[in-house]
Amino acid sequence: MIGYVVPSLQYLGIVWAGVMLADLPVSAIAYVLAWMHGTAATVWIVIAGTLWWYLLGLGIDVLVNRFKRNPQHLSHLGSAEKQ
Repeated sequence: MIGYVVPSLQYLGIVWAGVMLADLPVSAIAYVLAWMHGTAATVWIVIAGTLWWYLLGLGIDVLVNRFKRNPQHLSHLGSAEKQ
């Protein structure tokens, strides 16, 4: 809506739509809240979205460290390529 009120800020609406799509599991709640409680939806996206991406990053870090410590998990892939 900010693009209608202040046309020079239309890019913020486009960026916000991208944020909502990237945070889709978390933003589903924000889509429901946004109809009546826009501020609560924004606060939800900022707090829960940040936590969501932090947990995703932490999970990826755990997986990467697991494969670094024990590379036998990937050894069967190399043998399949040699055949």
